[in-house]
Amino acid sequence: MHKAVRFGISPAAAGGWLLALLAWTFVLRLPFFFHDHFSMDEGLYVTIANRMLQGARLYTDLWDNKPVGIYLIYGTLLFLSGGSITAIIMGSAVAIAATAFLLGMIGWRMFGSKRAGVIMAFLFPPYMLDMGADGANAENFFVPFTVLSVLVLGTYFVTAADKRSLVRTGLAFGLILGLALQIKFLILFETAALGLTFAFLLWRRNANVADLAKLLASFLVAFLLPTLLVMAWFAVHGRLDALLFSNFISPRLYVEHPFGLARPLHLLEMTIRKASYFAPLMLIAALVFGRKLSKRPFFPMEGIEPFALVSAWLFGAYLGAISTGQDSYHYFIVLAAPLCVLAGLAADAVLARMGGENWKTAAVLALLMTWPLYFHVTKTWKRAHAGIPRPDWAMADEIRRHAPPDTPILVIGQSPMLYPLSGMVPATRYPFAWHITDRPRAYGVDAPAELERIFARRPALVATSAHWGRDRDDEIGRRIQRHLAQDYVPIALEPRWNGLLELFHLRDERLPVQAAHHGGISGDPVP
Repeated sequence: MHKAVRFGISPAAAGGWLLALLAWTFVLRLPFFFHDHFSMDEGLYVTIANRMLQGARLYTDLWDNKPVGIYLIYGTLLFLSGGSITAIIMGSAVAIAATAFLLGMIGWRMFGSKRAGVIMAFLFPPYMLDMGADGANAENFFVPFTVLSVLVLGTYFVTAADKRSLVRTGLAFGLILGLALQIKFLILFETAALGLTFAFLLWRRNANVADLAKLLASFLVAFLLPTLLVMAWFAVHGRLDALLFSNFISPRLYVEHPFGLARPLHLLEMTIRKASYFAPLMLIAALVFGRKLSKRPFFPMEGIEPFALVSAWLFGAYLGAISTGQDSYHYFIVLAAPLCVLAGLAADAVLARMGGENWKTAAVLALLMTWPLYFHVTKTWKRAHAGIPRPDWAMADEIRRHAPPDTPILVIGQSPMLYPLSGMVPATRYPFAWHITDRPRAYGVDAPAELERIFARRPALVATSAHWGRDRDDEIGRRIQRHLAQDYVPIALEPRWNGLLELFHLRDERLPVQAAHHGGISGDPVP
């Protein structure tokens, strides 16, 4: 085990370190600038943020059950770039590079090993190339906050801080994760795991009840502050009820099988399948630390705090990943950072026995990142040779050929990205149609009534995935198909869209064809 020491870094060294990680991250993520990598979630973030910049009200005019932070991030990037998707991809890359930098600081400051920090930092970007992290999902933006909070707690122990700095540590820890909470609520599990572990470690260091009370009070004040400010803003603008439903009630309705306990075999299968992406990290960590534990039943009491914090972090991240019971890969992105820390420490221990020359460090690092880079290269190759490399952009171009800008349309079974890319206006306050068509009760939506409101507005164009709803024998599917049959006419599209896209225009109200207009947001630098 490494003995924790205080490890400083000059501003010049920190700047060079960050520039190297930015370059490494951008090289790895370069293909994402030329192929569609945004999921349905990111398409929704772009759509809502773009409409908010045009005056739409979050949770009232456009609805989702995510907190405000992710929309503020997307909106800021769109505003500063003049509406460029490229800016969002770049922002995601910067967030990942910043996370890698902080992981390096964990290796240096918490564990006293520059080599371990280098391994942790350069391992992280390759493991953020898949599992839904290839675009700009919410996890990409809140993980830096989590890593920073671990660094704050770990630094308290390794710098021999006294009790007077405990309140400052509690305030910093609370504020960092309070801000992260406004990006995604699943951060609660990592917050709880880290906070309880930190308190236990303090108690083991002879902290008294008064010390722990001060820590708790300072943490709660800072942690709740961002949420209270958001609530105050919505209250001043008369929309507190909309915020409370979307942020507090709907997430509870969304969770059908908490932690997958109702389906334990499915939980086990899901964990193995998704965590297998991190197999090299888990394997080297298990081999090295398992061997140490077999020789010594328990970690030494001296210097245990950093390891305890990282272990609690990993446990909290896993609880967050399985908390909703949903089979979604991107929930497991949060495992990458703590696993990179453990793998970096294990690799450092191996290299210490091997001599630790730079070329050996590079070889171990290359070996550990081969697994994710293999998937990255093969998926990039397949996307580059796909029939339509950027289907969302191509679909948006097709929509623009059949409707003028700012036309109210309805998108079903396709990414909400089609709204901003085509320059069209959602004909519903639920631009993510899944809220209406698949799990409306989880979002408090009266789906039949909402569908009638939508079609009463007579959206000029309806875009669906191929054959959407024709094989659904439920009220929602039948209702949509009935409206399409009664009020709409299918548009004849080119053969390349067979099996991918269907467009319908209002019967007897065919809109003038637009040869070319650019009402949508920019997808530069791609022409």
